[in-house]
Amino acid sequence: MSIGQIFLLKIIEKQAIKLLISIDPNDFQEEFERPVYNFIIEYYRKHKVLPQIDLIRKKFSLDEPLSGELTFWYDEFLKRKFLIHYDQHLTRINPLVAKGDLESAKKELQAMTIAMSRIGYEESPILTRQQLIQSVVDRIPARRVTGGVTGIPTYWAGLNRMLHGWMGGNVYAIAGRKKLGKTQALMLCAEASYGFGADTFVLSMEMTTEEFGNRVVSIDSDIGQNFIITGRISTPMLKQLHKQERIIDDSPPPFYKFKEGFFNATTAEIEHIVIMEKPKILFIDGAYLVKASGANSKMSGWERVAETIKELKLIAGKHNIPIVCSYQFNREGEIHLSDAIAQIATAVIGIYEPSNQLGTRILRVIDNRNGGRGDVRIAFDFNTVDFHEIECSEESGQLMFIEEDAVPED
Repeated sequence: MSIGQIFLLKIIEKQAIKLLISIDPNDFQEEFERPVYNFIIEYYRKHKVLPQIDLIRKKFSLDEPLSGELTFWYDEFLKRKFLIHYDQHLTRINPLVAKGDLESAKKELQAMTIAMSRIGYEESPILTRQQLIQSVVDRIPARRVTGGVTGIPTYWAGLNRMLHGWMGGNVYAIAGRKKLGKTQALMLCAEASYGFGADTFVLSMEMTTEEFGNRVVSIDSDIGQNFIITGRISTPMLKQLHKQERIIDDSPPPFYKFKEGFFNATTAEIEHIVIMEKPKILFIDGAYLVKASGANSKMSGWERVAETIKELKLIAGKHNIPIVCSYQFNREGEIHLSDAIAQIATAVIGIYEPSNQLGTRILRVIDNRNGGRGDVRIAFDFNTVDFHEIECSEESGQLMFIEEDAVPED
């Protein structure tokens, strides 16, 4: 008997119906195994039970004795699938390398990595009402300990109370007009994630490594960005920076990693990063510049953005990590190009500048599927590295959009 035939008989022996339903029929050899699979599936659909092993043996002349556990044959089945897919990808990669098309070869290699990571991945199970309730009850003791913050904490307590932290499988959007602080807010939340102990990855579609590094050092050392950018660092400040370097050098995991997106990262490249680096949370600055792998030249701007956010949501769900993205508001206060962002994102946090309070920002939770909505007013001072929370309120203040040339770069 072949691997697939033995595997199917073991499924019947162990009554592993859920496993049977989750398998791709195309993974069975067409000539020897697919007929057995098709017969079992049709029998189950008709009778609501799996057929007896003796019936399968007689119909398909499978007389060899069964040995080994179901888990062993499932592993063998997946190994074979892995090797088949690996060979298929190599037959496409090798000719590309041979003719010097390294960019296409790289994309094909990334596609292979993603495909390999999904081998053995089962879809979400169908739960009964009782199982659904029990799954929630089982998580309540842990939620008591965390004080309601069940995900990775943000930088501000008021935002944590409304969002309950960044939770796995969800996509969050931080949105605002240009130069109002989207990047800085995202970076502060990345620092909070790292401080919490979560492996953190930041992908910036707009900022260079040097620009990002300046901000990280500023936040980490409490030294204003202007001092760091211009090099006007006093001796005490320099000692403080060296002290921070030693702390960084000696620090154990978690990791904090950064990558430039060069304005053209794709969702396939992002999933490749997630597979290879395995972060617990991913931040994407300038996510409106990310290209969807499924997009095509005929799509309009808003269709491409909609496709991108859908694919990011799939990545977040499959790898069970939160993805926090920054987007832009247009002049009307809507997220630029697409309503799909607000529809798909778990929460949208708008950044505004109060008309009568310079040096502050309002973080407004506009949409939120998992909690409340409201405002968090924070200080926003780059020179003193002061971004503390001032107050949290459900009341909306009088806000206005500041024109691009009226505020400093964030």
